[in-house]
Amino acid sequence: MTGRKRGFDLELALSAATQVFWQNGYAGTSLADLTVAMGINKPSLYACFGNKEALFIKALDYYKQRIVAPAFEPLWSESGSSKQKLHQCLCAFAGILTLPEKPAGCFVSTCTAESCSLAMPKQAQQALQQAGLQSQSMLLQFFEQEIAEGRLAISCQPKDLVEYTLTFIHGMAVQAKAGKDQQALARLADMILALSLLDAPSQGNKENASA
Repeated sequence: MTGRKRGFDLELALSAATQVFWQNGYAGTSLADLTVAMGINKPSLYACFGNKEALFIKALDYYKQRIVAPAFEPLWSESGSSKQKLHQCLCAFAGILTLPEKPAGCFVSTCTAESCSLAMPKQAQQALQQAGLQSQSMLLQFFEQEIAEGRLAISCQPKDLVEYTLTFIHGMAVQAKAGKDQQALARLADMILALSLLDAPSQGNKENASA
């Protein structure tokens, strides 16, 4: 005997739930908000996604994979300087944070602000922490690779550059939430990179990096 056929699109429902959490945060989102946005009833929500916490974790993963992951792709380009690659990454984030059909700002930043609240269950907090660690890991890999391959001065401190970059991305998210558009955020990216610590290597550094 086959199970009853689902009467809705699973991915569309998850996308809708993601936007609700993105807009309202965890505590600010009710089951009624979710069922209305997803176009399903509570029994269907529980059957397909679990409880609110489980749905939040699935929505966070959807956001990371479908929305954020493409913004990191310029970092792995085989052409361009370190600054150019990072500039493309930051401009991609500027686009994500200001998508016209999505909530302004960043899902992770919005929800991280409440992650220490008792209103957010432990597993949801851990999922947010893991999301942050994944971003840190990708940026650290980028900066270490750029130094190892001689495109950044060996005096650059990768961990400091990661913190520098993430602080700026979270700052852009706040600016987007306050109404800044994509062009304004892109100009901020230009300015921050003009002032950045991304020193080009000297000839001696290049030889040491390749040795």
